[in-house]
Amino acid sequence: AIAGVDSMHVAPFDEAVREADEFSRRISRNVQSILQDECHFTQPIDPAGGSWYIEALTLQVAEKAWSLFQEINGSGGVYEALKAGRLQKAIADKYEEKFTAMSKRIHVWVGTNMYSNLSEEKLPPLDIDYEELKKSRIREVQNYRLSKDMFMLQDALIELNIAGKGLVDKGIEAALTGATLGDISEITSGDSAPVENIAPVRKQRGTERFEELRKKSEILGEKYENALKVFLLNMGPVPQHKARADFSTGFFEVGGFKLLKNNGFENVDEAVEAALASAAGIGVICSTDDTYPELVPAIAKKIKAAKPGLKLIVAGRPPKELEDEYRKAGVDGFIFMGADCYGILKGLQKEIEGNE
Repeated sequence: AIAGVDSMHVAPFDEAVREADEFSRRISRNVQSILQDECHFTQPIDPAGGSWYIEALTLQVAEKAWSLFQEINGSGGVYEALKAGRLQKAIADKYEEKFTAMSKRIHVWVGTNMYSNLSEEKLPPLDIDYEELKKSRIREVQNYRLSKDMFMLQDALIELNIAGKGLVDKGIEAALTGATLGDISEITSGDSAPVENIAPVRKQRGTERFEELRKKSEILGEKYENALKVFLLNMGPVPQHKARADFSTGFFEVGGFKLLKNNGFENVDEAVEAALASAAGIGVICSTDDTYPELVPAIAKKIKAAKPGLKLIVAGRPPKELEDEYRKAGVDGFIFMGADCYGILKGLQKEIEGNE
């Protein structure tokens, strides 16, 4: 609205998972109404006028877009770029670049890769009678065609059938006189020459891979409940372990793992005993870097001796000189700010499937 767009679409919040209902459509519509009638975005002639950062960003977008237009045009145009797969690859590469930032939680999608809510309920699917919907749509198309001048429509379709270079213009004229997409498609595709097969651009939502993680955990949880339990080996008083315990909770919950929490343990034996008694398939050591050299090897050796299959993770990035020592003691991995959250959780799910 501030930029002066000709039209704007605000997608209903449930659009990605089901047919939008009356409530979700009303909410999306009200967003635009609020911007117009309460925020008065449409009142100023140029709301962004004089704003340096908006002008600077606009210039950057325009320059980058123009550069891409020139690059595509210089290589033969959009059609040639699509045939060669260059545009599809460029879009896929950009998606992977953005998802890498999302996977490492540098780019945050609240509720998906950060601050997930495991108690949220799924939206129920809508009960839609598609057969009746189809019949209703047929009646609408029939009524639409009957409202048009059938002689003008037939003339327009004849003109479209014999059109040469003006095929697009004739198609528009036919549509304006009442022709449906079926009419136009039947005429224009009947004797057309075979076209080259161009790979489509893959449509992907940014959050869908994390959503698949949650879904996968639901399925695995029904078969292997304990394997998805994560026991926090919180060492020492609350101030000592809380920061990394909270981080670990957020890290695993975005994948649908179940966290088993506690207020901390005073010694290694107590922590190991509780972890083993929990039957959890994953354990995370949470404390401070200063205490890890003493705690981590001791905990890891005791846990692996009693339950070799338990995956043991340390919350925090290890110093290079200590990482090998921790792994030799039995540590399987580390989680920290910037770690590949999606990759780690996906790997754990695969191991759960492979071990059972």
